[in-house]
Amino acid sequence: LSEHLRERLKRFKEQEEERLKEKVYKETLVSISVALNGAHLVPNVEGAVQSLKLPYTATLSELYDAAFLAFLSDVTIEFSEIRLLQCKDYNYSIVRSFSEKEMQLVIFHLKQ
Repeated sequence: LSEHLRERLKRFKEQEEERLKEKVYKETLVSISVALNGAHLVPNVEGAVQSLKLPYTATLSELYDAAFLAFLSDVTIEFSEIRLLQCKDYNYSIVRSFSEKEMQLVIFHLKQ
């Protein structure tokens, strides 16, 4: 093969590898539904639930950051008024509420 064809073949293989890596990454993302409990804070009801996709390795702080940013454009709210709840299903059956200490760690992380 001529040099320019070898170069194109090499570039094609690299692009295919990148596409495969991107596909594998997207397949490992976890879907998370985040509901804002406070309809009076959201101008439209559809905006009260956001679906996020995060890596399964995401930390509590990263989840909080993503959820906060998802609602940021629609809602003005103080950090002290926010609480994360872990739910077991799409009916939002609460499994647990994150403790005040956990929330303070997250808020501390955000302020840095």
